[in-house]
Amino acid sequence: MDIKSFIKRRSLFHIALLVLFTVIIRVGFIFLFIENPNHIPQSGAENDAVEYDALAVSLLNGDGYKYYSDGPPTAQICPVYPLFLASIYYLFGHDYQIVRIIHALIDGVTSLFIYLIALIIFKNHYVGLLSMMMFALHPTKLLYTGYILTETLFTFLLICFAFSLLCAFDAPSKKRFLLAGLLLGLATLCRPTTILFPFFILLTLCVIFWGNKIKIIIYFVTLLIGFWLILSPWIIRNYMVFHTFVPTSTLGGYTLYIGHYLNGVDTIPLSKMPPHIKEKIKNSLKIYNDKASIIIYRRFHIIPAVSEPYIDKIFYKEAVRNICSNPRKFSVLMWKKFLRFWFHLAYPSPSLPRQVMIAIIHGILISFAIVGCIFGFSSWIKRSLPIIILVGYFTLVHMIVLAFGRFNIPVIPYVMIFASWGMLISYNLLRGKRFFPIR
Repeated sequence: MDIKSFIKRRSLFHIALLVLFTVIIRVGFIFLFIENPNHIPQSGAENDAVEYDALAVSLLNGDGYKYYSDGPPTAQICPVYPLFLASIYYLFGHDYQIVRIIHALIDGVTSLFIYLIALIIFKNHYVGLLSMMMFALHPTKLLYTGYILTETLFTFLLICFAFSLLCAFDAPSKKRFLLAGLLLGLATLCRPTTILFPFFILLTLCVIFWGNKIKIIIYFVTLLIGFWLILSPWIIRNYMVFHTFVPTSTLGGYTLYIGHYLNGVDTIPLSKMPPHIKEKIKNSLKIYNDKASIIIYRRFHIIPAVSEPYIDKIFYKEAVRNICSNPRKFSVLMWKKFLRFWFHLAYPSPSLPRQVMIAIIHGILISFAIVGCIFGFSSWIKRSLPIIILVGYFTLVHMIVLAFGRFNIPVIPYVMIFASWGMLISYNLLRGKRFFPIR
């Protein structure tokens, strides 16, 4: 599809206006509603920001990738977002408001990519504009623009990848699949959720290029080259530091563990630790009770005596043991995580009003997206398959590992696109038309 020629026939003014609106509404929110703009909360939704900020400052000071100057190197957090923060601090000073304003600008560009993806899939100007409007006004996305967290940058990198992947499937070439691999690598080093997505791209290739093994192999290998080319410097650094293979983060085991500690307490009994690790941990952590259970802190950078990858393996083993020991609870928990991921519901504590509001909004969006999928499915299924698989992949990963409401932010733009299509179809059905033509 020739996007340039299509856009020339449409109103660039409306597109530019919505991009500007997306930025302005976020900048207004930042200046009007952010309390203590030069302070990062130590708890709550922005708790992770403390670590991102510490790593960025450490990089800026030349101390290396560590939480504090005299601490050990870490690989608990992927490097792209701390490097992003460090570059902003270098250019503009240690100012959180500047970071938030840049987040707002990034969201403006993200909204443009939402329009372009809607255009590729549905070839309809109004679907793109409606999707942009939804993105501009979405309350959770608006809120997290003001947080010093990965959501904004990861959403942008992911949509850049999604757009490049759609272009690669629309007009296949090795260069386009290489670019898609490079962008997927960048997104993965921002947040490791997408580390296994290349295998799902292989599935997409098999469906779209069914019967053409040569194309499938060439395009998949090309994408993998770009993907691992981006990851390789980080992998080499981690091997030099930890003497083991760490492709993304040393928090994967911990994340899986807290997502499946089915007794509801974020602890690991000390009795489950290997004997030679017990003494090291005893010397580093406070024993909280006589049963020798210890609190393993989220970043556990207070355990310099123990290798991060080794602790991560312990968490993985404990998580797998918990899952295998409680298959029924695991199955129930997976569906609870589905509700947490998409609707901000099914948490142990009662739902807050804002969570109920998001549940209603997402319920409406998903309902219209289903309507959109029912009508005209055959006409755009091939073009949208990579996006459908991407949304399904994120849902599956967070159902298996760990789910919080904010984790859907990177993929909610794609639901908005399908919901916009469903809304336009519903509007036409109400007017007596049987379908909404793709044009």
